[in-house]
Amino acid sequence: MNKKVLVLMGTHNGIQWLEEQLNSILFQEGVEVSILASDDASSDKTYEYLKSNSDVRLMPGRGPHGSAGANFFYLLKHADFSGHDFIALSDQDDIWSNKKLERALYCLAAHGCDGYSANVTAFWADGREVLVEKAQIQKEWDFLFQSAGPGCTYVMSALLAKKIQDVLRANPQIAKEICFHDWFIYAWTRANGFKWFIDDTSVMRYRQHDTNVFGVNSGMAVGKHRIEKIKSGWYRGQVVAIAKVCGIESHELVHKVLSKTCSGRLALAFNAHKFRRRYRDALVLALISMMGWF
Repeated sequence: MNKKVLVLMGTHNGIQWLEEQLNSILFQEGVEVSILASDDASSDKTYEYLKSNSDVRLMPGRGPHGSAGANFFYLLKHADFSGHDFIALSDQDDIWSNKKLERALYCLAAHGCDGYSANVTAFWADGREVLVEKAQIQKEWDFLFQSAGPGCTYVMSALLAKKIQDVLRANPQIAKEICFHDWFIYAWTRANGFKWFIDDTSVMRYRQHDTNVFGVNSGMAVGKHRIEKIKSGWYRGQVVAIAKVCGIESHELVHKVLSKTCSGRLALAFNAHKFRRRYRDALVLALISMMGWF
């Protein structure tokens, strides 16, 4: 008997891409899929389309939640996971391989994990395509400083999803303090002894357009924007919030690198390879620490 997968979809003004995304989910092979969507105050008929679609269940209320992350936190907190073996996340504008979920479940079983994410292939309307690689070797503390990759690739066991739901229900401030639901999911999973597998296979086409909330992080403009956010203290605030909700802020190394001291900056710089999966990202983290930006 095929495993049952509940797909949580967050939407906001995505009517022009929604049908293609939904079809790629509904035509998944080797699994039994159901879709639960939460619309965040769309003004382009997205809500009406979902409401009239018999293949989709729609959460009550229309927000506004205010962000994609807040919308997914709402879904994770209020969805009914009973009767499902796995929980997956979906954006509104991508195209899934018809074996995306089947492969995820195979990898979870083969590697004894409860959480899964994967590489994606970014694509643009002009025909360009780029492989987005996220499957670098996991490091001891990488979850404190980064997610496991695009949340739209995430698949979790029902056990893990329920644990995360319980945490969100018990700690409503999480959705207010942490911007990225996918980063939180990966961090809480790793910090609490669950295993996560990052697949080096691209399992979906990741649409890029002007209204992307989270797109491919590349280019000078994106780099400049990220540096500005780091210097503003936003990144540090997110890392501290993640550490607290995961209960690891008192760990000796974590406590030291999060201290606003010269020794803390040095500790982060020298241990950056433990906090980022990719070598170049570790170098950047070491640099921003030495510059005093973190």
